[in-house]
Amino acid sequence: MATTTLDNSYTTYKVVVEDDLGSATLQNITNGSGTVYSIFVDNTANTSDASVLKLYDNLVDGGIDVDATEVDYQFIIAGGARRLLSFPTGLTIANGLSLRCVQSAALANTGDPSQNVIVTVVYQ
Repeated sequence: MATTTLDNSYTTYKVVVEDDLGSATLQNITNGSGTVYSIFVDNTANTSDASVLKLYDNLVDGGIDVDATEVDYQFIIAGGARRLLSFPTGLTIANGLSLRCVQSAALANTGDPSQNVIVTVVYQ
């Protein structure tokens, strides 16, 4: 799992690229409050298996507890598909955006997708 954050003085937007998002939560990528404008999910490596992207706007001590922390948003990405989730006016994050990707929408699902899922988040 490799996370790349692009942040520079030429733009007010930040970009986070995770090249293998799985069940381990990527914690607080916005480093507090922020506004998400788009999320690009590449699930093409999982040709026949859907993946579920789960988003949390929650900063809990010790991180997201998959058995207890309710998901704020979740998106099912079909197997072999790429999806652009666009929020033209912005998706407001009050506490901090954390995310993970699993095999099903069940609350406590910890099954990693079989292959890499690439996720790119653009936020401010």
